[in-house]
Parts: sequence; structure tokens; C-alpha cells
Amino acid sequence: MKINLTSVYPAKPAKIGFKSQEQENSKDVKGEKGELLKVVDKKNLISIENISDKKVGSKFLITFNDPKYKGLTILFKPESKLSDSNGSLKLNLSKEDIAFTGKIYGSIRKNEDSTIDTKMVNAYKSFWLTGMHDKVQSEYCDKNLTSRIKDDYNFFIPSDGDGTRYKDITKLQGGITKPASYLPSTLNGQQMSLVQSVLTNFAKTGKLTEGVDFINVKPAQGSAYAFLEGLADGTISTDKPLVFSWGDNFSDIDVSKLILEHEKKKSGITVLSILTDSERIKSLGAIEVDNLDNLNINWFKEKPTDEAEIDRVKIPEFDNKCLTSVGPYVLSPEALKMIKEKYIQNPSSFNSPDGKGFDFSKMILTPFVDICNNDELLDGEGNPLKMRVKIIENNETWSDLGSEKDFSDAMISIAKGSYSGLPEEIKTSITNNVDKDNNIFFDKDAKVMLEELKSEYGLDIKNTICYFKK
Repeated sequence: MKINLTSVYPAKPAKIGFKSQEQENSKDVKGEKGELLKVVDKKNLISIENISDKKVGSKFLITFNDPKYKGLTILFKPESKLSDSNGSLKLNLSKEDIAFTGKIYGSIRKNEDSTIDTKMVNAYKSFWLTGMHDKVQSEYCDKNLTSRIKDDYNFFIPSDGDGTRYKDITKLQGGITKPASYLPSTLNGQQMSLVQSVLTNFAKTGKLTEGVDFINVKPAQGSAYAFLEGLADGTISTDKPLVFSWGDNFSDIDVSKLILEHEKKKSGITVLSILTDSERIKSLGAIEVDNLDNLNINWFKEKPTDEAEIDRVKIPEFDNKCLTSVGPYVLSPEALKMIKEKYIQNPSSFNSPDGKGFDFSKMILTPFVDICNNDELLDGEGNPLKMRVKIIENNETWSDLGSEKDFSDAMISIAKGSYSGLPEEIKTSITNNVDKDNNIFFDKDAKVMLEELKSEYGLDIKNTICYFKK
């Protein structure tokens, strides 16, 4: 049996031992902390690449030695199943974490020669070049909403991070970095990327015009660095309000409603928020509001751990659920000008004290709660501008596709009927790319090939993610 094992994360391949290499039956791929993967492969059908570390659990890329299925790659996860009916092929994944020797190192993309990620650039530009933008503007804009928007808006998506939690799918797709990585969907007949789903939400406002200005920065300096640098050098205009959205947000929200709420209440900053339980709030940003009519933000805390802080943000009217900040955010020109002025005067004041760089939530949202509550942010006539919440509506759905699990859960939810506000073509194509066994396919070629493989070898395959490299 041939098992190819390489490791993405350590400087050197992990020390993986093989038990009973010469036996024809059960062969266990083991690490220092115990059994990882029990493998039976009598026909030498598969090759296995280990893409896990002890922080994220056991995951493998499976490829097939039969030339007929060259290019088909499966992400095998803890809940995945791959076997045949007669026992000649069987994979059982252990619950144990993988133990690597030595340190785990991550590579950081450096733009020392001022080059930029061309795949990321193309993911943006193709939204216009392939007609996706026109499709959304003509078919999916709610004119009753967009006609009521008074101002023109700019939009910003930070997409210079490493996407560490998403690296399983990045590796599966051959190194395409989130948010340029593919979705199992099409729009206007074109394969979509994650960033294009964010652009779709923006285009539904009717305010997204053609063209992209790129802010070229070294990655891993924090979620706000490119935003702050863009303000400082004038790339981002402070003359228009700006919608800021994370590149891994996946939702069917109508940004037009968020903008209209911002304009109606004449806010300085408007934060899209969802209701969540008190346990999940510990990994998110907790918000306390003055009341459910005004929704002025009184207090904001990123990832609270103290029980008193969590009790503080529970809302009895919503079964003690809590409001959390998710984005997009709408920032007024006045807020943008104040951020720009403060950053130019003292850049280091925006650098997070925990050493994690320029963090948008901690170093911009959090200080502006006090700024707005102290009436320090004023419009041109001297009126105070508040920082408010817009709660996501009951028929809207939001997800952070930060990890492979988040991605899988969202795609399966769409196939089961969630995310009703997505453009119909996106919903239909994703639904068609999730089968009854919750296997997810990035394109129809992967789906057809997996079905042929299952049929020819009598395999039972469930809960995987499949990609075909042409």
C-alpha cells in the first residue's frame, strides 16, 4: 500500500509511524499521541496527504491513483466516511489530535517587490468583466429600497489576511487564498468566489460602480491596517459614507436596508448585529444598547469572558440572547474624517496592545462608543452623531466562513432551504452541488467524477468536500 504523507505546517514533515506495513489488511497511520487514521486499501486506490495540526484536528486530502480520476481531490474531515461494501477500502478517523514534533511555522506573504496577489485582483475584477455586476443590478436590486437611498457610498473589503482557519479549503483548491477561494456556486454562469458574494450584497444597493482601487499592504498587520493606510494616503475618500464588510462574511442580507437605517437615524456609525446565545458571545463582540427603540450602543466589549459582562448584555425581550457585532458597518464621512485625523496624528494609538496589530473592532469600534456617547462626533451643523445597531431581520441569514466547518454548515443549510434572500442562481447552483450524503462539490465535474468513482468501486462516501483541478 502506498500512502503519501506530507505536512503543510511544520518546518519538517511530522513523524508519522506505520504499523504493519507489509500486511494486506488493517494498516494504521499513527502519530505520537496515538492512532490517527485506520486505513484498509487492498487495491491501492488512494493517496493521503495530511493537512492537519494539533490545533485544528485530523484532516486529510484524499486523491486517487486510478488515472481516470486524476484531478479529483476530497477533503476528509472527522465526520467524513469513505469505504466500500466488501471491506477492501475503509478509512476510520481517530478522535486524537495529531502530534507534530518541534514548532509549527506559518508563512507570511510578503510584498517586498510591491507585487500583489493576482488571483485576489482577478476575483474582484471578474465581478465586472464576466457580467456578474450587471446581472445583480438588473435582476436582484429592490428598486423600492434603492431609490430611497440618498447618498452615494464607497465600499471596503479587507482581504490581505492569511485566512489561517480556512487553510483546509485553501489547500484543497491548490492554494487560492480566502476570500478569492471558490464557492460551489455560479452567478451569470460563472464560478463564484467568496469575495464576489460580498460584492453581490454591495451591488444589490445599486451604488456599486465599476472599478476597484487596491491598497497594497504587507499582510498580518491587523484587520484595520489597510483601511487606516487607505484613509491616510487618500485612497479611501472621506467625502462619502463607507460600507465596511469582512471578506469572509456570507449572507443574504440586503445592505440597502442597513444603509437606509443609517440614513433614517442620522447615525455616525451603524453596526449590523445578530442575536446569539451567551456562550457564543464569548468568541464575538458583545453590545449593550440603551433600549430596543433607539438601539444606541452604550457599551462594547470584544470577546467578553467575565460572567458579569455577559449578563450585562443579555436582553430579556429576546430570551436573554445577546447582540453581537458582525458587519457590514456603515461609517459616516464625519467618522471617517475623525479616524483619519487621529491615525495621522498618532498611528501607534491604533495598534492593539495585545500585539495583534491594527484591530478594527478593538481599536476603532470600541473607542467610538465613548466618542459618540460623549457627543464628540458632530455633523456639519453641530448635531451629535450616535453609534447605533441595526439588527438582522428574521428572514435574513448571516455566516462567518472563517473555517471549513463554517463553510460546510452554510452550504448544507442553503441546500436545505436557508438563506432565502440569495439570488436564485446562487441558491440553485449551491443546492445542486450538495448531495444527499452532504458531500459538497465546487463544480459539476467533481460531482460527476465522484459518482462514477463510487459506482465503479462500490464506495460509500459522506460529509466530504470535493474539488476537481482541471
